[in-house]
Order: sequence, then C-alpha cells, then structure tokens
Amino acid sequence: MQKKISILLNKMACSRRILDARTLYEKYFKLHNVETIPSEKIENADFVIIITCAFHNESVDYSIELYEYAKQFIKEENIIIMGCLSSISPELLKDSKSYKVSPKDYINVDNLFMKMGVISSLKTPFIKMNTGGDLINKSDSSHRHRSYYINVAEGCSGYCAYCVIKKAIGQTKSKMLNDILIEVNNAIDDGYTTIYLGSEDLGAYGLDIGLSFPLLLKEILDFVKLKNCKSFKIDLRNTINPKWTIKYFDEILNLLIQHKNVFPVYSCALQSGSDRILSLSKRECNTLTLLSILDEIKKYRQDIYMTGQLIIGLPTEEELDLLCSVDFISNSAINFWTCFKYSINPHSLLSKLYINWNEKNVEFNWQLFLKKIEKIKDSKNFIKKDSLNRVYIVDSVNSEYMTICSTLEKAIRFFYPVQNDSLPGPKL
Repeated sequence: MQKKISILLNKMACSRRILDARTLYEKYFKLHNVETIPSEKIENADFVIIITCAFHNESVDYSIELYEYAKQFIKEENIIIMGCLSSISPELLKDSKSYKVSPKDYINVDNLFMKMGVISSLKTPFIKMNTGGDLINKSDSSHRHRSYYINVAEGCSGYCAYCVIKKAIGQTKSKMLNDILIEVNNAIDDGYTTIYLGSEDLGAYGLDIGLSFPLLLKEILDFVKLKNCKSFKIDLRNTINPKWTIKYFDEILNLLIQHKNVFPVYSCALQSGSDRILSLSKRECNTLTLLSILDEIKKYRQDIYMTGQLIIGLPTEEELDLLCSVDFISNSAINFWTCFKYSINPHSLLSKLYINWNEKNVEFNWQLFLKKIEKIKDSKNFIKKDSLNRVYIVDSVNSEYMTICSTLEKAIRFFYPVQNDSLPGPKL
C-alpha cells in the first residue's frame, strides 16, 4: 500500500532548507512511490516531516508550534523533525518520541525513512538528489525572472561567538567544482539566466578542497562563455562574511569590474559597526578597512546594489557601539540593510560568557537603535519594520533585487497554496 506523507515547512526557513523541502516533495518521494499530502489535508497522511528553522527565537517558537500542530493528527513516532532545531535547541525536544535529523546528518536520512517504513527500499540517496534547482513552482512565472539555486557548500568555517547554526550544519564541506558546473549547465539548458549561489559561508567555498571563492566565480564565468549564454547573471546576495571580501578584495573587484552585467548584487554580513563587538564575537573584520573597500567597489561599480546585515543587542553592547553601527550605515556604500534583534541562545559562547545579559538588555538596545536610525532618515532613506522584528533601512529600491527577494516568499508559498487558518505561524 502506498504511504502518504505531508511536509510542514517553517515559513522563516533559509533557502537551503527550502531546497530540502522541494527535493523531498518533487523528487525523492515521487521516485520512491510515496504520495505527498498538502498541509491542509495533513490528517490523511501516514507520516509528517517538519522542516524546522532555529535562526532566531521567533523561528524556534514557530518550529515548536508546527510540531505541536502535527501531533494533533499524527502520532509522535511518525513525525520526522528535519532542519536545524534538534541540534540548536535539543532541550526543547528532549521528551519527544519523534525522529530527529539535522542537516549535518542528512547522509543518514535514507536509513531513517526505511526504518520507519516511509520507503520500502532505497533507489537514490537524498543527498545525491538534493542538488540545484528552481525553488518556486515552474508555472509561477517565466525563467527570466527566477534564479536557479545552486548550493555550493554545506556547513560553516567560522566560529562566531553569538551563533549556534554550526551545531546543526557542521564544518564547511565544499561541493566539487565539476558538480557545480554540471548544475550551471542544467540551469542554462533549462533556460535560466540567473543562478543563485547558496551556502551558509559562501566566501569560504573551496578552502577544504584546495580552491577559493574567486576561483569558483572565474570557473563559472568561463563555462558560461563556452556555452555562449547571453545576459547571464550570478546572484551574490547570499550573506558574505566581510573577512572574505577583505581577503579576496583585488580578485573580487576585478571580477565585478570586468563582468559588470553579471554581478548586479553584492552582499556583506557585517553584524556590527563596532570593532570591539566584532572582536568579542570572533568576527575577523576591521570596519575602517571594510568601509574603504566598499567605497572602492562603488567607485568602479556605481550601479551595483549592495546589501548588509546588522545584529543589534549583542552582549555587552553599549551606546557607543550602537553609534558605530549607525555611523557605518550612514557612511557606507551599502544600499539595503537588514537589521536583526539579537536572539539569546543558551548554547552560544557569548551567552555562556555573559550570563547576566538578558532580554531586557537586548530590548533596551533595540529601542535605542530604532531612535538613532530615525535621525538618519531623509528623502533617500526609508525604514520598514516587519512582524519578525527585523528592520530594513533602504536608500534606494532596486527592482531586480526586489524580484530576487520575492523568490523565497514564493518558494515558501508553494507549500501553502491554500490558506489554512488552523496552521500556526505567519500568514502569507
């Protein structure tokens, strides 16, 4: 008898976890003769997979809400919890009878599916099928307006003291260059003109296999030239640690200048404008050096749309540190800032070192930051808050970048085509 399975995707999930869900839904279970049941008909499923997210406290809470929701219809033993939650906040699931597997252990997920009786035998492993592809429904719009997602590496090379994602994804494991070029070829042959390079630590690509991030870009460009593909773009909006921009500056600048039409967007995940906070957080970056580099990029590429990230409320952050962040926003060449309120996780190094730093400290700094950025608001800047306590500071709107950003929302909407008011989480 054919098994039935439903997939609940955390609507705050990153592109890598969305790709997991799409691979399971469109490739893996079809190949293994398992019927996928939409979320609004979850009561008809034999099994449920929850693709969790644990990037910040709100996404953790939502992941737990999805789990509690699934338990109303499916017994715990038939629920599989994937994504980052089980490794980042294991205490929240310590009494759960459900099966748990985090991204770094996906190599074992096939055996788990067979053990549970989801699939009867293995035809192709999940990790071999979880390659590049379109994150949104192919009938949604033309290829010209969509990115072909390629995950070039798993894991992270950094040890940021505020972050716990590495507990779930492990150390950087780069995909072999030839495998990436095969996926680029698939994208071109399918009519796509934009590829999105995905990784938790994109700039670290290749360090474990004797390659580098700039070399990856050069190899892709050479391959695209051989394919004679016109109007091809490489989407670099993935958050790049500033240390890689500094390390590879000359090579990156040359690529951005020589291939102006290929790279419309460049990203920089600064996290704080204070060198003291960056040092405390184990982020290898000098803000003055970075400011100079970003100015140099903008000098030669006035058209490039640059994005940045900040985290507000990191442990020991003082008003002077906040002023440094506000000054960086005011003085840098970055066009679009996403600012997050710091989420305290008891397993992070900073939380263990500064146990007295609490939610009141974070909220105080967050409100102080909001007051200070209002003072830099002018005719060129607009500031927007969303339901997840993120603040966007934008000095210009780039229609191409906004089209790219809408991809993830559409990708998530694919799993919730019908509004289900009983399902927890934000409404799409």
